Amino acid sequence: MAQYEVYSHPIVQRYRTSLWTNATFLQVFLTVLLFVLPLLIAYRSHGFWVKEQTYREIPKISFQNEMLVMLDTEVPTSGTATKRESLVWSSNENLNAALNNQYNLPLVESYEDDTDNDGLLDYLDLSVTI
Repeated sequence: MAQYEVYSHPIVQRYRTSLWTNATFLQVFLTVLLFVLPLLIAYRSHGFWVKEQTYREIPKISFQNEMLVMLDTEVPTSGTATKRESLVWSSNENLNAALNNQYNLPLVESYEDDTDNDGLLDYLDLSVTI
């Protein structure tokens, strides 16, 4: 058996408000923030693409009192002839023992200085006398 529609009445509900509400302000604020925030970040990071950048750093260097001194000398012999000699010294005792025939004991003086008092050494004065 078929059913027939005798009467229908649509329900219409309308909600009204003003344009300037908290939701509107939030929507406008977030939309502006969406476009402005990336531009502010790019501006504060000094540009979109870094073309040239300089970075200076002072390394922490200290003299460890470990060294190897090698001298090549020419000693004049009879006439115009010269004899070449190598003088070697190291702060490593095992290396000095291996170089027993070329071993010479030098006088080593070192001085480190911090001229600008920043806690990092600026100057090393190393003097080796054989």
